[in-house]
Parts: sequence; structure tokens; C-alpha cells
Amino acid sequence: MFPKTKVINGYAITYFNDKELDLIQKEIFTNKIYDVEISNDSPIIIDCGAYLGLSIVYFKKRYPNSKIIAFEPNPNVFPFLEENVTCNRLENVTLYNVALGRKKCTRDFYIDSSGIGAFSTSSFNKDAWNGKQRTKRIGVSVDMLSNYINSNVDLVKIDIEGAEMEVMDDLAHTKKVVLVDNYIIEFHQSKKNRLDNLTNLLEKYRYFVDIKPDKEDNLFLVYAKRNF
Repeated sequence: MFPKTKVINGYAITYFNDKELDLIQKEIFTNKIYDVEISNDSPIIIDCGAYLGLSIVYFKKRYPNSKIIAFEPNPNVFPFLEENVTCNRLENVTLYNVALGRKKCTRDFYIDSSGIGAFSTSSFNKDAWNGKQRTKRIGVSVDMLSNYINSNVDLVKIDIEGAEMEVMDDLAHTKKVVLVDNYIIEFHQSKKNRLDNLTNLLEKYRYFVDIKPDKEDNLFLVYAKRNF
């Protein structure tokens, strides 16, 4: 498995898997799944599950003066995320090589074992969130998102393959959920991870919630805006 480079919207992106990159590129730049209105010209954006950084590129292109804090747990991917941020001279971007969950610890993490570098579905769950991918186990450091939020945040984007409720429960428990004006959450529904748990939590804290089914069964894009 050798990395490749492709120019996307004027940015050079180092990546592993052509099919995976094309899918992510289409979602972000064609379908514009992260297109939300932020009134602040210099927003603070937190990207949970940054992977190779295409979401960071999108946010920086739309909000050049933004400050971005991004998390990517996979140690095989993180150097390429750093390269994509550095080589494209994306400023005010801070990267953390940690997973996000309900407590600070070291935890089993499962990544693609096929050898084709399809790492976007890396998860705390064996064989990916939907049980359809062969994986191998590694250990990663886990932290709580609440440790990184101490003042108002304009947008939190969450795409962490089934651990969404862990992060949201942490924010609710620490009372920091309301410090975020907007959430974009890719929600991976399963027996243990129910969509109504997320919508109930968000509505409890007075967020307007819009839900859009994604291309795959039990996968949803959840948009939430704070109702002040």
C-alpha cells in the first residue's frame, strides 16, 4: 500500500484508496454535506473524525479565518492528515491524534485489515460499525471532547463511526453541550446506538434538529442548531 496524491479544489491531498477518496470528495464538495450557515467570519470549528482532512479543507475554503481543532485517532492516517494540512498551508489548525469517547483511557480500536487502506471506517467496533468490514485491532488513546471546549464554539462536526452518543453524553454530562451553536453529526444507528437518543438529547437542550437519511441503511446526517 503506497500513498498517492490528488489535487482537489486546488489542494494537494495525500491518500490511500481511490474509491474511498472519490466518495468522500463527492460527499463534501459536490453534495456539500457540511454546508451550514455560520454568521461569525472567524468561527471556531471542531472536527471530530478528520481522517485525511478533506473536511478541514472544505471549512478553510469557506471560512478562511476559521480556527479549527481536529481529531483523528488512527496512527496510520494521522501523518497524512498532518501532511495535508501543512503542505496546503492551512493556518490556525490544531490536530490531535486521539479518539473521542466517554472517558480518558487507552482503548481497542479496529482498522481495515484488507491492505487497500480503506481506513475511513475505523471504529471502536470490530469489523466496523455495521459488521461488514474485516478489521484488525490496535490500541489508541481516548480523550473527552469536553476537555477541549471551554467557551463558545460555532460548529462541531462529528463523524466517528458509531461513538457519537459517547461524545454527546460527555458534553451533556459536563454541561458543555450548549456551548456549541451548530452540530453536524453522521449518526451510525445500531441496537446500542439509537437515533432517538440523540434527537431527544439535542431537543432537551433546545436545538432545532434536521435529519437526512444517508445512502446507507441506518446512517443519518443530523443537523442541529441552537435555539437561543
